Amino acid sequence: MKILLYIVGAILACCLLAVLAGLLFVNPNSYKPAIEAAASEALGMSVRIDGQLRYQPGSPLRLAMDRVTVRNRDTDLALIQQAELAVAPLSLLRGELRYSDITLRGAQISLQRDAAGHYNYEKTVDTRRVAHELNLPRVVFKDLVVKYTDLPGGGGFELSRCNGDLTGLHHPGAAPFLMRLSLQGELACDELRSKATATDVKFTLRARDGVFDFNPLTLRLFGGEGSANVRMDRSGEVPIITGRYSLRQFRIEDFFAAVSPRKSVSGRMDFNASLSMHGRTRAELRASAAGDLSLSGKDLQYSGADLDREFSRYESSQNFSLFDLGAMLFAGPLGLAVTKGYDFSTLALEHGGTTRIQTVDTTWKMSNGIAHAQDVAMATRENRVALQGDLDFVTDQFDGVVVALVDDMGCARLRQNVSGPFGKPAVTKPSVLESLAGPVTGLLSKAKQLLPGRAGCEPFYSGAVAAPH
Repeated sequence: MKILLYIVGAILACCLLAVLAGLLFVNPNSYKPAIEAAASEALGMSVRIDGQLRYQPGSPLRLAMDRVTVRNRDTDLALIQQAELAVAPLSLLRGELRYSDITLRGAQISLQRDAAGHYNYEKTVDTRRVAHELNLPRVVFKDLVVKYTDLPGGGGFELSRCNGDLTGLHHPGAAPFLMRLSLQGELACDELRSKATATDVKFTLRARDGVFDFNPLTLRLFGGEGSANVRMDRSGEVPIITGRYSLRQFRIEDFFAAVSPRKSVSGRMDFNASLSMHGRTRAELRASAAGDLSLSGKDLQYSGADLDREFSRYESSQNFSLFDLGAMLFAGPLGLAVTKGYDFSTLALEHGGTTRIQTVDTTWKMSNGIAHAQDVAMATRENRVALQGDLDFVTDQFDGVVVALVDDMGCARLRQNVSGPFGKPAVTKPSVLESLAGPVTGLLSKAKQLLPGRAGCEPFYSGAVAAPH
């Protein structure tokens, strides 16, 4: 038996030497046209290898190629510094190329959306007809960068220094790429840069026939811990997106720093959202948005003024606006959209002093792209400010928004009505405040102008934020 094993081992060693010797006479660059053609046909896109092909010794044997470009819809969809194929050596001797996995190093994927709403990864009608079945056992990413640019709006994001892998990639062909794609994998990225920068982005992805589940998805943003689970259903004609997201104990001052260099509010807050939407375009997605959003925090610090003193000194309140203070209640993802035309520097009154905000509690209900204020209020040591109304994200308008200073019974002592576009809203009394983006001329009136008849008032606010004691 030992002799037999020695003989078998010797034969295998001779075969391996023969294979390696044969490879010395096989020029790997002779496979370049075949690899480009096969990859182009499988992806339905143009694949070009600008660098040289070479063997990387090891187990398994790897075929490395430099500077690979993938083009689609006249744009560079992917630029790959180095791609490696784990190949079967015997297939090379037969003039074939069989591989088990792909490693991409230094890849940069650039996703774009044009003015017509088309994405550069979408296949044309012609390539959809001729596309063949795609099967990739494993794709490994090292130092991946993903950029997304919305050409009409100028927005976008960039994921950088990503590492991970995808396995079981399968597409039956002759169908839109995302509609029938299946895969699973994990990816970890150092940064996600957009209007703000998130770090430690990690997610697990599972997809089956065009239904993608990102669960869990975690990140750090504004010094807080974010977590989410998102489902994107691309299996039908109309994409459907549902998900839950929470950002725990983030620093509100870091949020304001993303839109203004001046810090006026500091402290920790929690944000939660549960949303669903459907549509082919951004406008359709926004118009269908439905769900719940909330923002809450305790023991916040408001710098620049003693608000309780300002509320009590009506004669000297010519540089203060309830809506300036109410803008803080929009903090979070709603805030970036609503207050994009707002000058946050007016939050710092420069009158001196600070205010301890005991509680901020805001709850919004989304339906058909409109956020309805369910319970939006805050309390200082001596006062409460509450907000009512709707934020229409379909038309980018304030709809019936009212900010009020309320007493212990929830009756409005002072109020300010706001309407019009997010970028330049107007109040009902232009002499008080012409617009958010314009100069503040004062809101609080003299004491004699306060609403009379407190006993029989109709409560403006009756939510969860209790009256200060």
